[in-house]
Amino acid sequence: MSDKRITIVHGVLKSLGISPRRDDYDDFVQDASIIFAQAYADFLQEKDEVENERDLMCFAYQRMRWRLLDRLRRQQLEYFLFNYTLDNEEDDHDYGKTMVDHSATAPFAHLENSDFLNYLYHHCPRVQQRYLIAKLNHH
Repeated sequence: MSDKRITIVHGVLKSLGISPRRDDYDDFVQDASIIFAQAYADFLQEKDEVENERDLMCFAYQRMRWRLLDRLRRQQLEYFLFNYTLDNEEDDHDYGKTMVDHSATAPFAHLENSDFLNYLYHHCPRVQQRYLIAKLNHH
């Protein structure tokens, strides 16, 4: 892909509200690039040569947008349907909702960060545990 054509990938991601700050942004760029390549091949099957670059870009833009929207919908559905847990240990205090990194976007990143914070909580003295809870609650 030329530099001119890669901008359409980033344009589609921006139009969908997918920020470079997301944990899985690089995955979306890769998927969009693959979708673009497939769209390019499909476009060339209909025509022998790219006569109008604008037609190709419009065709590829719509194809990438629809496929990535489908992916986002599937992710959202999975997020609502599945409950991710790493262990079933019971604790006297339920800090499960507190021990979540809300800046992470991927469900597995939530789990990984939450697991680390729970480990940290259980291996700290009481004063440090209170500080951790206060810090996570933005106090």
